[in-house]
Amino acid sequence: MKMKKRKTWWNTIKKFKAQPTGYYLPTEVKQIQDIVRQAEQNGIRVRAVGSGHSFSDVAIENGYLLNIKKMKNIRRVSSEGLSKVYQKKHEQLIYAQAGITIQRLNKQLDKLDLCIENMGAVDEQTLAGAISTGTHGTGINLPAMSGMVRAILLVSKGGQIYRIEPKEGVVDRAAFEAQAKNKEIKLIQDDDWFHAALVNLGCFGIIYAYVIEVKPMYWLAETKAVAKWSEVKAMMESKDWRDKITTYKIPDKVNPSTGEINEKRNKKWKKRWEKLGFSPEKPLTVRSFSVIINPYKIRGKEDHSCLINRQILLPGKPRASRMRDFLRPVRYILLGSMPPIPFVFYWGLRGLNRMAPAAMPSIIERTVKSLRDEIYANRGHKVMFQGAEFIKLKAYDAEYAFDLTHKRAHVLNAIQELLDQAELFRQEGKLYQTSPIGMRFVQASKAFLTPESGRDVCYVDTPVLLGTQGADSILNACQDIFIRYNGIPHWGKINNRFVGRTDLLLKAYPDLLKWEAIFKVLNPNGTFSSDFSDRLGLGKLEDLAIDLIREAGYKGGSNLYKKFITGKIAQTNKDQ
Repeated sequence: MKMKKRKTWWNTIKKFKAQPTGYYLPTEVKQIQDIVRQAEQNGIRVRAVGSGHSFSDVAIENGYLLNIKKMKNIRRVSSEGLSKVYQKKHEQLIYAQAGITIQRLNKQLDKLDLCIENMGAVDEQTLAGAISTGTHGTGINLPAMSGMVRAILLVSKGGQIYRIEPKEGVVDRAAFEAQAKNKEIKLIQDDDWFHAALVNLGCFGIIYAYVIEVKPMYWLAETKAVAKWSEVKAMMESKDWRDKITTYKIPDKVNPSTGEINEKRNKKWKKRWEKLGFSPEKPLTVRSFSVIINPYKIRGKEDHSCLINRQILLPGKPRASRMRDFLRPVRYILLGSMPPIPFVFYWGLRGLNRMAPAAMPSIIERTVKSLRDEIYANRGHKVMFQGAEFIKLKAYDAEYAFDLTHKRAHVLNAIQELLDQAELFRQEGKLYQTSPIGMRFVQASKAFLTPESGRDVCYVDTPVLLGTQGADSILNACQDIFIRYNGIPHWGKINNRFVGRTDLLLKAYPDLLKWEAIFKVLNPNGTFSSDFSDRLGLGKLEDLAIDLIREAGYKGGSNLYKKFITGKIAQTNKDQ
């Protein structure tokens, strides 16, 4: 196993760094076990790192760092030894090592004619890093990336290997335990354990592999159209908002000057949809829906410009497509992936933000409008990948999720305040945001420590380019707005406003104390903790929750923790 001394490890945006006592690149599970045991013996913490894509310091630790990038293989799962439920769909089960990047995973699945169900906008993250921090994607009827996990394999306390599955079980326990190769593996088939381990911030041990369920290869058509914020807001305020974001009536092509249908363009436009297998007269089902919003009104306009992105599942592989359907337009790929174009673009934007900041609203406006695209059809993972990777890796953001199940108005109120705040910063401090505001939608999850736990959510993110004047002030103010409207932070993004706020954590995550109970079993001595988890109080939340309720004048406990806390307080009073 390769080990580097005096190594400095940075995350991708160079905002956080670690200078670990030992930096290892394991290639097999036994090496991970040895490092964990050595760390426990020496009283040193140990963390796994991958691509460093998180903008927060969630992966940073100065003890032992294990870069798992060499563990990047995948294979199909054999039907032998599986439970009856999973024997029937074993061809869609993939054993994937945790260090594989989403990009490599997609390429490998492509060869098997398979595709992941959902992913974020970029694909440089490692599989474990993306899942463990709650990476999502978009689609109100689609799960976040953790939703494809069926089993988690990790090395935890004492070097013990765990295979954690839901109660129904992926493998047949008797068949699994009968195999000699599994003697060292402790099989846990328990819903609480599984839902806790899905998003665990690296605090449960070193994840070295997953069993994931993927889909047979599917094709998507993407269409991007410019709209007004007032139109998007009205859509979200309506009682049938879910239907509005999950259906699409193909519009006519209208001449913007006269308001009349452009017959030639309209015929061509409708014909392209017909070639994809759709009738232009029937509403289409939208698989995923997202919006980006210019935080500034352009002079002379009464509204903010938006770009609506819709992705529609095709009935099969397109019969025929032009080359442009296979090659995303130049502005998406070249701008973000082929140096020196993105390098020049990034430094140009950064320079303008410093030397001529008043130009930023117009630049964002042009960016939003330039991204419009009639139809782009390709394999699922190629459409979900949104390109401009270089630019995305030269920016960071705060991203919070808002409950759509019970408090849908909160997300709209928060966005309105973001827009008002952008104008206030522009007028008073000449501080400008350097990217549009984003909205993405995610289905409710059973994972305990994910922002969409128990509720459908809308994520709102506020990216800024590195070097943006006043960037941290802007993001801190954005977070204050988010928290005011019960927003819940994405763990891989900037989320410093939750530090020391046990009350916010307990309110945001209904099953957080169940998560902590598993934490105490797998990480009793803090071997897999970090400064990040310490600041949040993870591992000590039960005691903090009891203190909070006592200080507030305990009268039966909060609705979320009533039974749990009642028992704990009764026991401590009895002991005293």
